[in-house]
Amino acid sequence: MTPARLARAALVFWLLSEGMHALASRALLPRRGRAAIEGDPTVIVLGFRNRHPERINAVNRWRADVAVRSLPAQPTRLIATGGSRAKGMSEAALIAAYLVEVHGMDSKTIVTEEASLSTWENIANVRPLLAGTGAVMIVSNPLHALRARWYVRMQDPDLARRLVRARDHRGGEHAWAKPLLTAYGLRDLLVTIAGLRGRAPVEPPVLDARVAHRRRQPRGRRAPGAAAG
Repeated sequence: MTPARLARAALVFWLLSEGMHALASRALLPRRGRAAIEGDPTVIVLGFRNRHPERINAVNRWRADVAVRSLPAQPTRLIATGGSRAKGMSEAALIAAYLVEVHGMDSKTIVTEEASLSTWENIANVRPLLAGTGAVMIVSNPLHALRARWYVRMQDPDLARRLVRARDHRGGEHAWAKPLLTAYGLRDLLVTIAGLRGRAPVEPPVLDARVAHRRRQPRGRRAPGAAAG
């Protein structure tokens, strides 16, 4: 393939990635806007695994930044969710500390959920914290947030009717990473769909069950049947 054709192919793939992120950001959301939902809104930030639990990684910093730019004007509670199998701060605690130290958020408005080790568990464990709230916004990269909203529909259809969109997609933002994030996100969605076959609605998809099981194993010991990575 000539350099010109390679450049055109890369451009097409990037444009498709932008389109996929834009669509995912708006998918599986009720038609009504947040103004039609009574009660104070809640923003949920999904944590990403930190290999070094003593400092927040770039992915979690970006998700926290997206949460801040997505905050509505009215009083809002923010829930950071994500645990850690290693000693040190959890994903949720790292995100909360970053929001307070960098963005100046009031720590009293931030709740941390530190037990979850998969996206399915993120949703299951924050649901009890959402009683009496209004609109609910899930913050991550668009394809991951889409999968999380899908899990909300599976676990709690009533809660799914209160979901609203986060400002998680901006054209050209982190353009270099969009193709990789698209490939990774689509792979997880396809694996999730395949893993739901034959499972009860209350059971986590195979992908999330394996992720949680693997992350609960002591370091240096891989769970039987768990994928690497």
